[in-house]
Amino acid sequence: MKTSNIKFVKSLAYSYIILIFFLLLVMVFFRESTLLLIVLCTLVCVLFINLVKLRFTEIDNGGECFTVRKMHPFVKKGYYPPKIEFPFSAIRNFEIQNGMINCYIKIKIQSRTIKKNIYITVHFCNSKQLAQLKAYETKD
Repeated sequence: MKTSNIKFVKSLAYSYIILIFFLLLVMVFFRESTLLLIVLCTLVCVLFINLVKLRFTEIDNGGECFTVRKMHPFVKKGYYPPKIEFPFSAIRNFEIQNGMINCYIKIKIQSRTIKKNIYITVHFCNSKQLAQLKAYETKD
């Protein structure tokens, strides 16, 4: 089962692009005002940095393997290497903590050779996606 927030993140990325374009047009028309140019230039830089850092999260439980991928919304289709991948049988604890914008997933993994706690931040999850994630959730 795959859980992904790609639709929301893509719409957010397109909104950033439209807003950056609009701010650049305003900068062209109001180039006499120095203070306004400084504020708009700063705002464009912040939006551009946020656009570059923007990632969507895809969590996949294909039965045997648990995979987490974080990708930019404009990445080409095809294979993209996972950020985290491990056997589903190694999960000892899976907890979800909801925030206002972020959802934090804490996974405790234990196998013969590895004991590890993994923390994943998932941005912009809706209630349906949270319900799919809670299906994985276990309590000790």
